[in-house]
Amino acid sequence: MAGMLRFIVVLLLLPFQLLADQSEDDRLVALMRFDALATVTRAEGLFANKTLLADFGLPADVAAWDEKLSVIFDHQQIEDLFATGFINSFNPRSTGPVIAFLQDPDWIRIATLQNDASIAMLNAEVKDASLTVYWDQVDQQSDRLHLLEDLLASTNLIDQNVAAALNGMITLNQGMASLLPDLSFPEDELFAMALAQEDSMRAEIAESLLSF
Repeated sequence: MAGMLRFIVVLLLLPFQLLADQSEDDRLVALMRFDALATVTRAEGLFANKTLLADFGLPADVAAWDEKLSVIFDHQQIEDLFATGFINSFNPRSTGPVIAFLQDPDWIRIATLQNDASIAMLNAEVKDASLTVYWDQVDQQSDRLHLLEDLLASTNLIDQNVAAALNGMITLNQGMASLLPDLSFPEDELFAMALAQEDSMRAEIAESLLSF
């Protein structure tokens, strides 16, 4: 009888535990500010791909392509992908410390500044100005530049961005192979091109990250 009572108690408490877990998930997602990140990702996606078809020399209905891009980079879809990926990979044992960190005013300011800067860098004049400041720092061999270089090295950001760029090249080539095979590259040729461009890619990514 006692065993049966324990079983009933577990069944009664389980929905409350699930609700508590869901509440913590919702709180974490809200604190991660995926809404703002989705806004940035959408803006960057629309900007980066606006002339994609023209870049490949393909005839394009500009209005139709813009509409297609708007669907691909749908704000809610992006936000949901971020939230789902985060929750699925998150270790619930870290919930308390992570919530405390995400509520820290310094973190909120950093996240806000990064999102604002990402949007601003889509403006050619702002991007050129940031590069000018960066090269001034290079010429001066400033302490600030050295600190930023140490930060990039310690967080492995350059390698991560190189890997992301290579994955993007492969994904794009696969898409072209299925839709427009004449414009795609054989896999071995694509890897040879990527290898040949690795040094210049690293330099360009480092310049972009440091100027950002």
